[in-house]
Amino acid sequence: MTQEQQEIVFGPFRIDARGSLLRGEDPVALQPRPLAVLQHLAERPGEVVGRDEILATVWADTHVSKAVLKVAVRAIREALGDNAEAPEYVETVGRRGYRFIGGLSTEERAAATANAEKRRATAPRPDEPRPAMVGRNDARADLREWLRRAIDGSRQVVFLTGEPGIGKTTLLEHLLADIRRTGAAWIAHGQCLEQYGEGEPYLPILEALGRLAAEDRTGDVLRILRRHAPTWIAQLPAFDGATPTDTDEAVPVATPERMLREMADALEIATTKRPLVLALEDLHWSDHSTLDLISYLARRRTPARLLLLGTFRPTDVIVRAHPMHQLK
Repeated sequence: MTQEQQEIVFGPFRIDARGSLLRGEDPVALQPRPLAVLQHLAERPGEVVGRDEILATVWADTHVSKAVLKVAVRAIREALGDNAEAPEYVETVGRRGYRFIGGLSTEERAAATANAEKRRATAPRPDEPRPAMVGRNDARADLREWLRRAIDGSRQVVFLTGEPGIGKTTLLEHLLADIRRTGAAWIAHGQCLEQYGEGEPYLPILEALGRLAAEDRTGDVLRILRRHAPTWIAQLPAFDGATPTDTDEAVPVATPERMLREMADALEIATTKRPLVLALEDLHWSDHSTLDLISYLARRRTPARLLLLGTFRPTDVIVRAHPMHQLK
């Protein structure tokens, strides 16, 4: 990696003096917060940067969950075409943080890894208990019952509400872990991010769909989206053009009404193959388009093996006069 005139150059990419990410002379789409994370890591090549430090730097004076960092790193990898399993640019270092390895030689990467392992071996190891669910048996039983109803064909829309620290995320993670262990359903998991201005439409939905399509080895999800939700595929750069479409028709104009109808149809068709859990966290930060889709899905009367789970903080909704209050 080289730095010249405040530019950071790695592989075919560079972050210029204005803080823009470019591939050659072409701009690479990446939202400001993920770009700030990438720049923070790239300024310290080969060094493990802790999660808390990144959050404190990039999200200074803003209360966010650690999950937003995972979302940001995922966006970085999508923009760079990086592979989490065999990274070329951003490496996850266990539970400790992330390391920028773009531009490092094989020897430099090996040396950085060896040094990191040496520091970890000699450092005291604090206890890291796994998140435990204490009590909440009634809530867990309710979730299992709603999942059962969804699997039986009755769509369910459920909100987990409460203030920070009450255990919404833990409750959700336990349910999703159970589903992954049993393979009872597809899981599409998205996170709303605090945005300024109008925000990016359907941000958590697009994240959830991208993750689900990437994890589905059968290719069924991608085929369903291409056939029944072409305007959504155009919003997923990682999959746009990955496989041929089922028709030769041009992608239609993505009007809000069309996108709502396409996604509702696609999700319902997907659930004929396998039940689906659509989990959306922090809806108190949601864009309005996502709430429109939730409302549209909730009002549909056709059968669907769909469980939509959303979390939000009631106080934030009230203070911000967020439309989530009316939606509920």
